[in-house]
Amino acid sequence: MSRVLADNWSLQSIGELITNGLGNDTASTIEICKAKDTHEYKSIEYDIIRIEALFDFLNDVVLRDEVIVDESYIGTWAKPESPLVGLHEAGIICPFPFLATPERLKAPTEALVKRLCATSTLENEHAKNNSMWALERRTPYPALSSTLWGGAGMLARSHIYECNYTPHPLRKRFFLNAGVFLGKTDASNQLKNLIHKKRVQLFAKSNGENGLYTAFLQLPPIPFRIIEESSDIHDIFRIAIEMRSQLQGLRQWLNQFQNAIDNEDVTSMLKHEELLSSVSRYADQIISGNSAGRVDMSLNLGLLKFSLKGDPVNLLQNQFGVRSTINSLIFDKPGRQALKKLLKFLGDADTSSGYKIFEHFASTSALP
Repeated sequence: MSRVLADNWSLQSIGELITNGLGNDTASTIEICKAKDTHEYKSIEYDIIRIEALFDFLNDVVLRDEVIVDESYIGTWAKPESPLVGLHEAGIICPFPFLATPERLKAPTEALVKRLCATSTLENEHAKNNSMWALERRTPYPALSSTLWGGAGMLARSHIYECNYTPHPLRKRFFLNAGVFLGKTDASNQLKNLIHKKRVQLFAKSNGENGLYTAFLQLPPIPFRIIEESSDIHDIFRIAIEMRSQLQGLRQWLNQFQNAIDNEDVTSMLKHEELLSSVSRYADQIISGNSAGRVDMSLNLGLLKFSLKGDPVNLLQNQFGVRSTINSLIFDKPGRQALKKLLKFLGDADTSSGYKIFEHFASTSALP
């Protein structure tokens, strides 16, 4: 069974987005400058963070069997009116009692806090947060507390209970900036990275390196498929559950790949990695059009038309099964209209706020 650990904070952010639409408020990212031994807080539209959390979550709903959250904090989102309750009742979101054995988390959390305190200024502010919390149950630097302390605790849960982890986008940014990476190899992330890489190559070719257009490739195709098939914002999770069934074969393959990784079954790992390599070679043949071989194929991918020659076995294999499913994701539409549709669902497609969000996803060279 494929499980992934998620932040209750992410589900809270998603619930706010679905229930209230765009909030037009801001969040703080933490930017680290190790050379100057300092950090600073930068403002970002919180709606961008909420949408990124939604995209990550929809990917996990479709590609994982269960999304695990800490049961001690589900009150942040698990309310009767929450749009996420249906996923909870369906057994897709699964609370887990991590704090039933808090002593297991103490040492790794403390070690991770030290790693995340990458500058003396972070150390000082974290120390002040600890002192104030002990005295008054509040923190003078709440953004740091939720990002650093809360993030360290979730990384510790991921480590101790050996489960993959999809962090809240603010935590993800901070982890990358601090140079702290998730240690457990994740089959699903390997797949997403391959799809992302090939889509960047595909649309860069089709649009002459037009960055504005290719930037939409930073966004995953599964959430866009879900949005395209939804009739309104409250329809999204119903469609996501249907897509779980449609992509069940891919999810099962990822489960097998993850089991091979977890069990250190090298033979099986190599077999699964070879399938991804086969898909990569196939995509490269289509994108480059520089194949050599005996079999001619004509392909119409909507935006691009190709006539190519290539390895007949690999070309044939990629027309069926898991390979075919992965290729359909690689060669899916870039998602421009789906993003507009999502903003329309949220009531801000034609407002300045909606434009700022659209511009962010169009101009960002790479999402965290």
